Amino acid sequence: MKNVFLVLGAQKAGTTTLYKILEQHPEINCATKKETKFFIDEELYQRGLDYYQTSFFTPGKEELPYLDIDPGLLYFDFAPQRIYDALGENVKFIVVLRDPALRAYSHFTMERFRQKENLSFEEAVATEAERITTREGNLRHSYTSRGFYYRQIQRYLAYFPLDNFRFFVFEEDLANNTATLVESLCSFMGINFDPQLSFEVKSNQSRAVRSELADQVLRNPNLLKSLIKQLIPLRLRRKLRPKMYQLNSVAKAAKTLPEEQRLSLIKNHFLEDIKQLEQLIGRDLSIWKNSPPQ
Repeated sequence: MKNVFLVLGAQKAGTTTLYKILEQHPEINCATKKETKFFIDEELYQRGLDYYQTSFFTPGKEELPYLDIDPGLLYFDFAPQRIYDALGENVKFIVVLRDPALRAYSHFTMERFRQKENLSFEEAVATEAERITTREGNLRHSYTSRGFYYRQIQRYLAYFPLDNFRFFVFEEDLANNTATLVESLCSFMGINFDPQLSFEVKSNQSRAVRSELADQVLRNPNLLKSLIKQLIPLRLRRKLRPKMYQLNSVAKAAKTLPEEQRLSLIKNHFLEDIKQLEQLIGRDLSIWKNSPPQ
């Protein structure tokens, strides 16, 4: 595979929105699903590059740039070497970064909705180090750990030159200047900006459970799920599962992290990493370090 572009993340930084926009572009061979997990899932990775290409990308479009969007790639420390071993040093990277405190809180509220988190946010942050020692805990409860962007990008720079990267700030670029960001990405990918792209996409809105009973049926072992496993193939079940959760949820106003708590998290957890990140990407990140002007 040649001319491959990977959106590394960060998680909860608008990557689903970006996927929904870029999959419309006729000059991009966009992965047929967001988060292929190829470079993260050991079983998928062992199937090889041919499997990756034929399973997740549209045949007959090999001359177009490939695009895979998977926010887990930024966090897991083994991902850079796997990408290098499979694709070589010429792969290009797109990174969208969000205020790490707000990212952590958004991650927390997502896990609360999924009923994978029963602690308060304060308790979850305080106990994170001991909870992420397991595979499941590292996936679910790595709220602050995923926000050390400088540290994570440095792992990639051991394999790839900095020129292979384009960095964007969620609050300033994706949330408020989406068209400009996409135009910049098209230039980076060597394709034309398509003015017909729709930017009116909604993704990952805050949700609440519609029916507690239905939610318990979906999440816990039971006779109905056993019967479904016998009748419906695994691949189809994986496609249906998120749609069933979506049907059993309703949109709700997102809870916000109080500014005093956000600034405390920045100061006590992320400030030094942010300062190093500013130097690395050549961008002022005062929007994260300070309170917004009144």
